Amino acid sequence: MGKDDDVVKKGAELLRQGATMLQESCPICGSPLYKLKSGDIVCPIHGKVAIVSNESEAIEESSAPLFVRIEEKILKQLDVLSEDIGKTSSYEDDVKLSMAIGGWLEVIEKLRFLRKESKEKD
Repeated sequence: MGKDDDVVKKGAELLRQGATMLQESCPICGSPLYKLKSGDIVCPIHGKVAIVSNESEAIEESSAPLFVRIEEKILKQLDVLSEDIGKTSSYEDDVKLSMAIGGWLEVIEKLRFLRKESKEKD
């Protein structure tokens, strides 16, 4: 069975479950999109997708996962830095460490604010 057959079978299954085929296509693979009873828009290949009406919405939609990935990386860095708390050899090292931790915490705060702000627009 080919890839096209898979798409047709998955699309048919979505229709049987009560989904509606839309005239829009998946921005990734070009397959038809389906609207589920829940209101979610899905691609039979990629699962849930977001339809955007302008470039601004596209940027907001694509930035949310980016913010999460950045925050995860910062949290890992904070974990590494936290190992050095109490182990520094001088006051200057303590100041550098506390500034680094404080800086990363500020970035997390800003990321969370931006995510919250974009969710409130929806």
